[in-house]
Amino acid sequence: MTAVRTSALVFCGGLAGVFLRWSLIQVFPMSGSWAVYLINAFGSFLLGCLYGYSERYTGAWLTTAEGRLFFGTGLLGGFTTYSTFAVDVVQIGETAPIAGLIFASSQLILGAGLALCGLWLGNRRRHV
Repeated sequence: MTAVRTSALVFCGGLAGVFLRWSLIQVFPMSGSWAVYLINAFGSFLLGCLYGYSERYTGAWLTTAEGRLFFGTGLLGGFTTYSTFAVDVVQIGETAPIAGLIFASSQLILGAGLALCGLWLGNRRRHV
């Protein structure tokens, strides 16, 4: 795969992810910090599902290196926004250090837990 193709897959996926995040915030308006918190948690779960699924099932475009670049790195990378999360933690921590610590810790724990749940769910064998 060429560098141009790789870049195009990540760029197009990222563009779609950013648009998806923006659309969700328009449909379900809420405070900026909580919107980012929930989107990052949901994105962690979806990324876990993607990688769990790609470990179990092969052959679909989703499970190829190109599919992972588009959906994982691009779409879900653009959908989640950990840089905004970091700014939120600093802003909360400036006025309430303990609240900032709780906010940051809970996001990391929740994100890791949901990613594990997604891995498990994506890696489950289908019983038909």
